[in-house]
Order: sequence, then structure tokens, then C-alpha cells
Amino acid sequence: MSPPSQLKDAFASLQPIEWASVPTNNLESYLKGAFEEAEIITNSVPMPPSSDGPPASSSPERARKAADTFVSPDNLPLPDTHQEDLHKAWGKPVKLSQKDNPLGVSVYKISSPDGKGAFFARKSVHQGIPFPKFKKAMEREFLESLKVKEGPGSGAVRGISGDQRVEHEVVNGVGKAEGMCLCATPLDDISCD
Repeated sequence: MSPPSQLKDAFASLQPIEWASVPTNNLESYLKGAFEEAEIITNSVPMPPSSDGPPASSSPERARKAADTFVSPDNLPLPDTHQEDLHKAWGKPVKLSQKDNPLGVSVYKISSPDGKGAFFARKSVHQGIPFPKFKKAMEREFLESLKVKEGPGSGAVRGISGDQRVEHEVVNGVGKAEGMCLCATPLDDISCD
């Protein structure tokens, strides 16, 4: 099944680009557009089934360590601006063995619009951790991989490493744009020990 055109256009925004083609004199508009495309993709991924986990906490930012967080049974509704057909474009979850997916996470796959690969996605809603703390942890991944200087891909986190940061621009009130040389490591080469 081919993704709807709205989703196809959003995926096109993920293709690699040369830093020279980034409009550095208008980064605010460029970043806002990129975030809008990312929101379309994020909202297109089907919500996980409701969990039978702990009830929603009256203090959602109570976690002190990873064990204090949990998948929330409160699935957020899809914003009205996004259509149900975006969910349907992902199809059914990929079948994975218990060994490969011990937590039973619903993982989805969609073919790349250019026919040269596929995108994989999962969605989970967590409670117990404040968003700024979660965001900071996610932003550290590439920075941690940059510290490893044993060759391309040597600092891979979940198969992708940032080997060199070549640009870093901050747009106050909007976000940041970073140009990085990335390296993808084949899954067979990743050790999960």
C-alpha cells in the first residue's frame, strides 16, 4: 500500500541534504516546516493498545530513575488535523518473536516512497518522567556517540552514530539545527550485551 500523499511528502523531508542547501538566513521558517512534517509522521503512527499498567498518576513527573516510569494506559487522541488514513497506511504491526520483542511493543513498517527501503516506527506514551528530562536524554545519544573515536560507527547507539558534528545553529524560541555526519551500523554488528 502506498502512503497517502500527505505522509509521502512528510517522509520526503527526511531525505539527506547538503548543509549548503539549508536556508541559514531563514532557519526559523525552515525549522518550523521540518517540525510540521515530523508531527505528521509522528501522529501517523498508530497508538499502542491500552495497557493494564498502573493508573495515571496525579503527579506525572515523579520518576527518580528509569524503573519509576511506566507505559501510560492513557493513550492520547490523534489531533483533529490528522486523518485516520494516515494510521491505516502503516498496516498491521510487524510480527516479531518473543525473543526479539520481549516487551511486546507494536512495531510498524512502511515502504519508503522512493522504493529504496522502509521506515520502522513505534509509539508509546509514558508517565513518570518530565518531558525536559526525556528530551535531554534523547539529545545526548548522538553527542555520546561523537565521543567514541575508534572509526566510523564505533559509537553507535541503536545502530546509528554521530561521527562528526559539522554545524550547530540555535534559533531562539524555535529549536536548533545540527549538521552531522552519521553512520548506520548493520544490525548484525550491534552487540546488545
